[in-house]
Amino acid sequence: MSENTEPTSNPYATPQADLSIQRAPHEAELAGRGRRLGAATIDSLIMMVFSLVPVIAFFGGWTAYLSAAQSGEYMVTVGVTVFGFVMYILVNGYFLSKTSQSIGKKLLGIKIVRTGGANADFLRIVTRRLMPVSALNFVPVVGPYLGVVDALFIFRQSKKCLHDDIADTVVIRI
Repeated sequence: MSENTEPTSNPYATPQADLSIQRAPHEAELAGRGRRLGAATIDSLIMMVFSLVPVIAFFGGWTAYLSAAQSGEYMVTVGVTVFGFVMYILVNGYFLSKTSQSIGKKLLGIKIVRTGGANADFLRIVTRRLMPVSALNFVPVVGPYLGVVDALFIFRQSKKCLHDDIADTVVIRI
């Protein structure tokens, strides 16, 4: 009996369709809230080492730093926020510019893209995603709470924080 390599016309044969799920970039799977929280936690721990520790050392200890921060001295808030922002860019800038990922996002396999699926460029990430949230710290009295409000936006169905809406970005799994 010879083997027939032609497709069968048997109506009872199993389908021969490619059933694997192929998503277009704009349909990529959104990163879960847990992964995003994990990445933010990793980034925060890294930034504590590179920015908070030097600030505390500059002020001569934790209590001196807290005393200066709570004294209402606005320039302390401005200086610490600007220093932290610059250190974040120095620590994560290379990865943000090359892969649209912070160190935490890279470790957890997620990245920032535009809402339509295109890569998010470094300038967009810095000026529309990071700067507005950092600027919230300068709002007297409610500044620190606005950062929490930004993070709470992630519980919407879109899984986007306020900074994602401002920058027209989403965070996806890779």
